[in-house]
Amino acid sequence: MEIIYLKKYEQYKKNGIGRRYQTYGSPIGLSEAEIAQMELEMNNGLPFPKAYREFLFLGGEYATIQISNYGKNTPKGTEYYRNGLKKRKVNIIRPFAVVDLFEECGTFIYLDEGDNPQPKNCSLHKAYDSDDDEIIWNTPYKTFSEMIDELIYLAENNLVV
Repeated sequence: MEIIYLKKYEQYKKNGIGRRYQTYGSPIGLSEAEIAQMELEMNNGLPFPKAYREFLFLGGEYATIQISNYGKNTPKGTEYYRNGLKKRKVNIIRPFAVVDLFEECGTFIYLDEGDNPQPKNCSLHKAYDSDDDEIIWNTPYKTFSEMIDELIYLAENNLVV
C-alpha cells in the first residue's frame, strides 16, 4: 500500500525510535484483505478514508504508540460504542470507526468525511462528557493524520499524554 498521509508512522515503524518501540516492538499492521473485510462489515464495502487505511495497514493490530484500538475486532468494538451511545439517546447512523478507547470514552472518525477526517471524542457515561457536558465533541486535531503524527512525536521522544 502506498503511504500518503502517515509517512511519519511509516518512518517510525522502520526506524524503531523511542522507549515504547524498544519495549513493545514494531507496530503490527493488518493485511489489505483484513482491511477489505472490515470495510465490508463497517462501511458497506466502500473504502475507508485513506489515512485510516494506512493506519490499519501500518499498525492496525498493534500500534506501539499511545493509542488503544480494537485491531481486528474494530467492527465489534465500534458496534459496542454505537449501542452505548444509543443508551445515551445519541443515535449515530453514519458509518464510523472507534480508533482509540479509554474506559467509557473513546475517539472515533466518521468513515464518510473524506480521506483524512477529523477525530471526535465520545463518552458512554456522563462522567466522561466534555467540560461543556457534550457527549460527542471535536478533538483538538483537525485531521486523523495530525493526531497520529502527534502520537508518533510523543512515542519517539518518550513522552506521554
